[in-house]
Amino acid sequence: MVQTKEDAKRKVLELLPDGAEVFTMASVTLEQTGIAGEIQESGRYKSVRNELNKMDRKTQGREMQKFGDFVAVEL
Repeated sequence: MVQTKEDAKRKVLELLPDGAEVFTMASVTLEQTGIAGEIQESGRYKSVRNELNKMDRKTQGREMQKFGDFVAVEL
């Protein structure tokens, strides 16, 4: 248990090793605590969301689906 948003962010980031592949779902909590931003923008982690956003749905739709299926299995 943590008391503040800052404590929550610190705790989550302590648990994630540098270079970890992380997929953040749409979450008000992740946004409000700054966790999503840290994962997607810091360069310390491999953001699956960022990788999917770089892909072209028309030409890479099949790969995107496979990536999404892989993420779902890992969860």
